[in-house]
Amino acid sequence: RRPPGAARRRPVAGRGHPRQRRRGPRRPGRRRRPRARHRGAGPAGLHPGVGPAGRPPRRRHRCRRPRGQRRPAPPGRRARAGVPPAARAARMSTSCSGGPSGATLPPMRRALVLTLRVTAVLALVVAVWTAVAMVTVRDELARARDALEAARDASSTADAQVRLTDAESELRVATGRLDQPGPAVAARLPVVGRTVAAVRRTATAALSVTEGGRRVLSAVDGGGPLLADGRMDTERLLAVQQELERAAARTEGPVAALLDQPLGLVPGLVADPVRGAQRELDGMPDDLASAAAGLRGVRDVLGAERAQTLLILLENNAELRGTGGIVTVFARATVRDGKLDVRAFEDVEDVAD
Repeated sequence: RRPPGAARRRPVAGRGHPRQRRRGPRRPGRRRRPRARHRGAGPAGLHPGVGPAGRPPRRRHRCRRPRGQRRPAPPGRRARAGVPPAARAARMSTSCSGGPSGATLPPMRRALVLTLRVTAVLALVVAVWTAVAMVTVRDELARARDALEAARDASSTADAQVRLTDAESELRVATGRLDQPGPAVAARLPVVGRTVAAVRRTATAALSVTEGGRRVLSAVDGGGPLLADGRMDTERLLAVQQELERAAARTEGPVAALLDQPLGLVPGLVADPVRGAQRELDGMPDDLASAAAGLRGVRDVLGAERAQTLLILLENNAELRGTGGIVTVFARATVRDGKLDVRAFEDVEDVAD
């Protein structure tokens, strides 16, 4: 409303423009002028393209939109059509500058913000997942270490086998926990993942060695004693030899990966136990392979493949010689399939005569 005493503003030409349209109900006895058109004929009684006051009509500014994009409907029509608020905001945010860049810039920004948010959430999930897994794995590795020490001090192979089974179960759970997606992704990071990778390689190498030792003990204890009725069971020796060879092949890769693990920038709480595991497991595959080769030689001497003839010499250390003493008696023996047949001993002087 105008202040009291102010002069009434006189309407200008082109009153049909939306900004110059009178608001409120019409006054009785007063005729509303028709709205001027942008193009084509004007109101009745005027020439085409001429406004109500005899002047050319004012043309509103039209936004240039990309080809194929429709002009947004009025608010009332959008409400009647049931357009969702998100789509309505997307239409209203279209720039009037024209061109594809003005129309595609907001979606690109939204995609970038969404990508950053998703990345941050995933990084937080991986960090929490890895922290919980590392705390749990620490306890499992401690129990596995205690079981391995008990197996080393066991008085019988059966007790040692039980302890190795307990250690293997703990190590298997630990390696499975470290192979989950969260710790596995963290282990692939350049610097931060060294701690997770070191623990993971240590658990994998210890699991391979423990499993190989348990299998070897199972082959030794299975089927009764190795020596019975003056005969050595060569088939059992073959089974133990094969288990040793498998253990050597199974532990070669994990132990080599553990020895190649860099420990720079790794906390001392993790680096010290890993270094201890490296010292303990260094050369373990070679020792297992050497044991398998030794059993292969024992089987050959015991005539596992074909009969062997042996010469047995007894020495007297009262008269020292290069081999420890002078040879006094000897005997010939035949070995076939682990059974030793020794003939009568003879005096070396009888052979010399």
